[in-house]
Amino acid sequence: MLLFETRIPADLLALSALRKDVSDRLISLCPNPSVKNAILLTIAEMGANAIRHSNPPPSYLAARMSLDGVNIVLEIEDDGGPFDAFGQKASEAQTLDMASMAEGGRGLSIIQSLLDEVCYEPGPPNRFIGVRALGHARPALLVVEDSPILLETYCAMLAGEYRILKAGTLEAAIDLTKNERVDGIVTDLHLEGREGSELVDILEGETDRPPVPVLVITADKDPDAIRRVSMAGVEQVLNKPVSAQVLRNAVAAMLARNARQNARVFRYFGGSIDQDGEDRLPRQVGPFRLAALSARAGFGRGDFLCPLRIAGGKRLVLADVMGHGLAAQLAGMQFRAALRGIHGAQPGLSCGDFVSAMSRALCHEPILPGSFLTMIVIDLFEDGRAEISGAGHPRAMALSAGRVEMIESDGPLPGLIEGAEYPTIALDLVAGDRLFLPTDGIDPRAEDAGLVAPDWLTAALRTDAAAPFEDAMQTLDETIRHVLTHSPADDWTLLAIEKEDQAAG
Repeated sequence: MLLFETRIPADLLALSALRKDVSDRLISLCPNPSVKNAILLTIAEMGANAIRHSNPPPSYLAARMSLDGVNIVLEIEDDGGPFDAFGQKASEAQTLDMASMAEGGRGLSIIQSLLDEVCYEPGPPNRFIGVRALGHARPALLVVEDSPILLETYCAMLAGEYRILKAGTLEAAIDLTKNERVDGIVTDLHLEGREGSELVDILEGETDRPPVPVLVITADKDPDAIRRVSMAGVEQVLNKPVSAQVLRNAVAAMLARNARQNARVFRYFGGSIDQDGEDRLPRQVGPFRLAALSARAGFGRGDFLCPLRIAGGKRLVLADVMGHGLAAQLAGMQFRAALRGIHGAQPGLSCGDFVSAMSRALCHEPILPGSFLTMIVIDLFEDGRAEISGAGHPRAMALSAGRVEMIESDGPLPGLIEGAEYPTIALDLVAGDRLFLPTDGIDPRAEDAGLVAPDWLTAALRTDAAAPFEDAMQTLDETIRHVLTHSPADDWTLLAIEKEDQAAG
């Protein structure tokens, strides 16, 4: 989906105007502030680098921004001399501290920390391609250090494996955690009269996020100070000076310990999360028979089903929160509460208008910073009618007379585009037809996941087209688990619906 495209003269004044135009365009989108800032800073850094350092200089800059699934793709093109050392400079930017970098290296260091993927194709024309997930593709680390040189050094040590957020004061760190979902914190102990370990108490007071582990770096050799910090609940204390390998190993171990602790908590408490009676899928709605197949990746899950009552039938919402595990499940619980609230406040909406209302609500009040979901909504009526609407979700599959067809119910991610509207599509189903609504975990590696069904799934659906519904679902479940393994890389859910003969129903 194309969001923005333009071509400008290659000068700093036009670049400034381009940045403002993109900023204005992003107002109609609703990404979290970190995504917006990443896009704007990348445009500024790459554009200025081309204008100031290309030999010969470029005559134009072109920018294109598009939405690819849950990623924003930014492309910048110029006709100047290529930056042949881009890959080398980018690699150096991850290992050098800021003070030792030339101007271009600093720009690359910034870009590397902001984006999830970076590609440069020398020309001319030269093409830069940057990808930033709307949610969190890599674990996000917050590095807090009041020495600018040490701050950049630690960030460079950790770049690549993690998405790095920087703060020079405790106050700045606290502000960042309010707008970002942080997976771990690395902080200096002494921060201009305050202690970095205070972050533990501050974050533990926030009940809308999973626990965030904190690692402290200090030059303080006082045993009482080290004991006090350890008792505050930090994961580990490292003594300065710290090498890159020691820091990387400590961070990896910290995140792994935190994941295991979350797993234990979930196994203890999480069993009750899925036991909400209102969320149980009905086995029958009028002439429609229903079944749901699913598996989770590790502990917790990002997929959820939310049945809602509508006049003369049932509304089924299948949603997939970006990510998996406990964090995704906690976000899913909040998204589900929002869905119920909107449905309760506006019970007469069509499924498309319901998705539009959810999108508007998320634009103005995001559930969690950086959290996004895809969703597909189907209304099943006792008189045999069915309607569907989708938002960034894989397409539904219709099995009729042995043929599998995709239902084009495409729409942007809910909460991303201000004023987005989602159509309601009426389905013409006859007795014996089956519908299958998947999440993207069914086909996690395909570049066109969600637009076409994977061949193995299409074959499985056709093979059992004539089998009784329960038998077909059992065989299909076995097939999916065989293909995706019993320990899948991503959560997956498949909602299956069969229309029976009206008289039999």
